[in-house]
Amino acid sequence: MANFLKPRGVDCDVFDSGFICSDIGKLTVLPEPRSVFPRFNLKSTQSYDAILLTGPWQNPFHLWRVLAQRGKDQPLFYLPRGGLARIDFELRKSGKKKAYFLAIERRFLDASNGVIFSSEAERTETIAAARGRRPEYVIPDFITAPRQEVRSESHSRQKVVTFGILAEISRRKGLMPLVEAFVAWGRENHLQDGVRLIVGGAPRPGSEGYLEGVSTILRKSNSKNVELRGPVPHSQRDQFYRETDVMVIPSFFESYGLTVIEALAFECALLVAPKVGILEFIPAHESLTIIPGKDVAAIKAGLNQAYLAAIQPDRVRRRPSLAFGQMVADAINSRALRAWTDLLKISDSSV
Repeated sequence: MANFLKPRGVDCDVFDSGFICSDIGKLTVLPEPRSVFPRFNLKSTQSYDAILLTGPWQNPFHLWRVLAQRGKDQPLFYLPRGGLARIDFELRKSGKKKAYFLAIERRFLDASNGVIFSSEAERTETIAAARGRRPEYVIPDFITAPRQEVRSESHSRQKVVTFGILAEISRRKGLMPLVEAFVAWGRENHLQDGVRLIVGGAPRPGSEGYLEGVSTILRKSNSKNVELRGPVPHSQRDQFYRETDVMVIPSFFESYGLTVIEALAFECALLVAPKVGILEFIPAHESLTIIPGKDVAAIKAGLNQAYLAAIQPDRVRRRPSLAFGQMVADAINSRALRAWTDLLKISDSSV
């Protein structure tokens, strides 16, 4: 966002854990560690034209100090980033989440001038207690889609179709039913040597038991064509996508889903669950398969459809082209830029 607004004369600073990183629009990624940032001067709060509060699990001590300095007419917008989704509040271990919302997050929500969702799916999947408290807007996230070289036919696997999933591992991401479906589908269709599934990602804190459950399924099934690769560093993400023929996003819910755009940038076909927000901004394409549900049977049907498309003689044509991925990114960015320009009343001021 900062990179796209910078040419419009907008400077964006990031306040995090008591430190400030100034004018991040000049950067490609935020530097680490945070301790290299200078301490934030609370008195400077009122110099900003707007404040954006992004994501759940904020440190209330730091934020209340900042908001206490907020000017009377200074706009504040809250961006939940999927943190208010019903699915998170329905988990058996959601007591801490509910307490945080009631004691802290609701106060930030009510202090805002509006709530900004990244998709209509995020808005409709948000808990009722957080809806209608403030004006609501849907603005897609900006996208920086890497421009890659065209994948050659010789680079594609001729005998093995590779499915890939790259996500933080938790129940919400749908890895367990995907693995169950993949193992069963491969055996039923005698495809153990013709397909493989590579899984990239570390478990979300508290989801270690979920990952162990996935490992148990693989041990009991004696499956040899599913690889739990573990965390994939940023420097290795490109290679992960290059290995993948069909990128799978089986999440029960995603407020947005940037891996969809990343996959398009590497000409991967897509197998995506229906409640992934970014689908609202992507036109229909023959390489995009929507999973017809969230149970094992539905995922098996989706896997089969995506596989049959992948093995067609014209599989190069059936992959999304670089032009298609860039067209999607450009359309999303144009929509987001117009929305932020209108909302923030951007002229030559700074945010």
